Amino acid sequence: MDMAVGGNLRKIRTGNKLSQQEVADYIGIERKTYMNWESGASDVKSAFIPKLAELFNVEIGDLFKEKSQTK
Repeated sequence: MDMAVGGNLRKIRTGNKLSQQEVADYIGIERKTYMNWESGASDVKSAFIPKLAELFNVEIGDLFKEKSQTK
């Protein structure tokens, strides 16, 4: 997995003031699974990508950007 994705997930999640548990509950996975996505230990399964984008209110592409476009 590209480490940028995990970092983006963490940055977007914390920017939305959500815990890892809240994100995991919303998309229906274990917190440990989500934690592994943020750390880059495992890949985000494609079925969950649209739910993550919906929860974070971002475009799917924003989850994969190499560097944040925000100032």
